[in-house]
Amino acid sequence: MSIEGMMETSTNWTKTDILQVSVVSVLMLLTLLGNTVVIITIVSRAELRKKRVNIFILNLAVGDLMVCFVSMYGGAIGVS
Repeated sequence: MSIEGMMETSTNWTKTDILQVSVVSVLMLLTLLGNTVVIITIVSRAELRKKRVNIFILNLAVGDLMVCFVSMYGGAIGVS
């Protein structure tokens, strides 16, 4: 299919689509910032790395970042 044919079949963005992409994008940004702060804080302080509960929180933050980039990205572009 040519580029012209692809342009003809593209869909127009509705207000609902724009709102959905905007909300998911803001959530992705907040998830990225919050979990990055948690990871940097725990990794940079030796006294926080020694406690098991903080290692658990670190693992949760890493897992949440994975969900952010895999699942939320699909929702933002309308794949899922």
